[in-house]
Amino acid sequence: MGIDNTRADGTTAFRVEDLSPRSWVERLFRKATLARARVALQNVLATTPPSRISSIILDRIRRENCLSQGDLGKVCQEIFRTAYRACVADNVLSQAEVDYLASLRRLLDIGEDTVVQVERDTILPRYQAAVNEVLSDNRVTAEERATLDSLAAALRISPAVARETFNQAAAPILKSTLESAAADRRLSPEEFQHFNALAKEFGITPSFDSGTLKMLDRYSLFWKIEHGEIPTVAAPIRLQSGESCYFAAPATWLEYRKQSTTVGYYNQGVSLRVMRGVYYRVGASRPRRITSEGLTALDSGEIYISNKRVIFNGARRNLTLKLDSLIAFQPFTDGFALEKASGKSPHFSISGDAELANVVLGAALARC
Repeated sequence: MGIDNTRADGTTAFRVEDLSPRSWVERLFRKATLARARVALQNVLATTPPSRISSIILDRIRRENCLSQGDLGKVCQEIFRTAYRACVADNVLSQAEVDYLASLRRLLDIGEDTVVQVERDTILPRYQAAVNEVLSDNRVTAEERATLDSLAAALRISPAVARETFNQAAAPILKSTLESAAADRRLSPEEFQHFNALAKEFGITPSFDSGTLKMLDRYSLFWKIEHGEIPTVAAPIRLQSGESCYFAAPATWLEYRKQSTTVGYYNQGVSLRVMRGVYYRVGASRPRRITSEGLTALDSGEIYISNKRVIFNGARRNLTLKLDSLIAFQPFTDGFALEKASGKSPHFSISGDAELANVVLGAALARC
């Protein structure tokens, strides 16, 4: 490409190359030779500062290579990109290089949009690579932060763009840290403190929407409940001495009961042939019924979980089970089943926060 990467003073970014003549076919058909025009322009820039080159020279190169104005614009943009990459190859953009690029931009008539795009394509990837290397261990030390700041200053990256670039790389780490902490639907104070400390280290102020805040509060509550901090609720029932109510919600009491189902008909009897294709059946046809066990709703009412009992107050019947009499319980997405030492295990379908009911019940059983 003719780039002179050994120069650091910004006076030129090119060296002279051999310029091959146009072929007779190219001359005969006036074929545009963009590559040759690029070499010709590089050769001029390799020996003369942009500020001393006239636009007349650019027009001569355009005409000699049969370029349109659009073709010349493409060659100029490529030349500017080449010079820009050469200037930032050492991750430092000196004042001499800045002045050189400014002169080159004026000579080549490079627009603002092109300059911005070249900067983003050339400088930001270098800074992004440095940021990614620093964050490879999901941390950033004060020394690493200082190194990034020095690199941004050397590359003439504005503080706002540098901060945005760093935040874009660090934000996924914060998100992953919080998601990992809450993967078990529990969030301890230590886990949240670690997240906040990491956010402070990154210089990022976390912002949560209402849904995320509600989720974090919920998982924090679950952790507190399982570690002995069970909040109490008011209950319109008579509690025993020293008894506290932890949970109350509408519920349906269900138990396994035998159920009969009609699945079709079957015949009892024999068939006698009368004539070809005609039969006379002796006996009767009766429906076939299959008996199986399934959950059957017994009553609807309110369920309460306290530090001593599980209490169901129904419209027709009530049920009270002491926690220390239960062997275990089975949690379900819509409620739970209680396992007793003997007798049928009652199931309760909860019209409310069934997950909270299971967390509370588990914590209450662990403490009794």
